Amino acid sequence: MIAPPPAAVALAAAGAGLLALPWAPVALLALLAVVLSLDETALAQTWLSQPLPAGLLAGAICGDAATGIAVGLPFQLITLANLPVGQTFTGEKVAAVVAGVGGAVLTGQALPQLARPATEAAAGALGWTLVAVCLFSLAGHRVVQLERSTHFLWMLEGHRTLWDGRTERLERLQARCLAATALRGLMLCLLWLTLMVGFWLPLYALLPARLVRALALLPLLAPPLAVAALGDLYGWRNAWRWIAGGVTAAVLLAWRLGAG
Repeated sequence: MIAPPPAAVALAAAGAGLLALPWAPVALLALLAVVLSLDETALAQTWLSQPLPAGLLAGAICGDAATGIAVGLPFQLITLANLPVGQTFTGEKVAAVVAGVGGAVLTGQALPQLARPATEAAAGALGWTLVAVCLFSLAGHRVVQLERSTHFLWMLEGHRTLWDGRTERLERLQARCLAATALRGLMLCLLWLTLMVGFWLPLYALLPARLVRALALLPLLAPPLAVAALGDLYGWRNAWRWIAGGVTAAVLLAWRLGAG
């Protein structure tokens, strides 16, 4: 008997982990990812698709808005200057944040609450979740770029309307583009949620204590990274100093908390 490939076994395990979650919040998270993916550039553009409000909404759906803020706020700061305009952006943020927050809350992962001091393990779990959100965002970048390139090719058909005046063609093309964006949000959310529940969060329990301590420092680096990103956007030449200062401050703060 031929054994299935490791990748197939791993995917089956991840899928089983996702199926063990309550279906109602998973369905609502998928719907939220669809709506916010459309809101990002295609409809309304309310900015609720930005990481902080997206995280807050995802956390509220799962019954833990504080975790949504704990994940969404640092990622918002990290991506402060990375707006989804034209081809100048990097990553896909909506599905990554929704899946990251949803996976952490629905599996009972202990993230630091805003109303009380966080333990090192909880702060490390937050850092581990932020790493996942960043990786998911970067992995989804190519999907978004492919989707927008496809939109461009579809809309080229609209030029024919200048010749025959059939405006209903433009309406059909717009509906096709919106459907593609909605499908992208749905599929990426479910894929990242599957990986989060089946692989990423279970792996945290196997990490060495030294790596957990390092992960606990990651959220503290978000503010200087935000300033550095804005500095780079506006042409400041010494943005690296903010990053170095943030690292130093994080290390000193961690040492101080450990000494206390």
